[in-house]
Amino acid sequence: MKQFSEHVDNLLEHLPEDGVIDLQPLFFNFTLDITTALLLGQSVHSLKSDISDKAENTAFAENFNIAQKGLARRFRLAPWHFFYSPPEFRRACSQVHQFVESYIEDLNLHDKNLDE
Repeated sequence: MKQFSEHVDNLLEHLPEDGVIDLQPLFFNFTLDITTALLLGQSVHSLKSDISDKAENTAFAENFNIAQKGLARRFRLAPWHFFYSPPEFRRACSQVHQFVESYIEDLNLHDKNLDE
């Protein structure tokens, strides 16, 4: 539950007391933070601005969004999905894979060190 409450607090910090706000990017970042915390064991903290690897995490969030939109387009094309493969989509997918693989490598190194 602590992981959820941290991200809820980060989300609430972005909400103004009055006025109009676009919630879609906040909910995207909120979901991304919780999902990466659960799946990778460490959140990208896209809703926080005071972390050391903010630029890398922001790049991941942007690439993830581009890749997600591209996959939605490919899904709509169904059997002809391979026709949709613009450079921006391929680059974003590659960056997302590299980011996630770095987390997996870190976990593998951590597990290896525990075994020794």
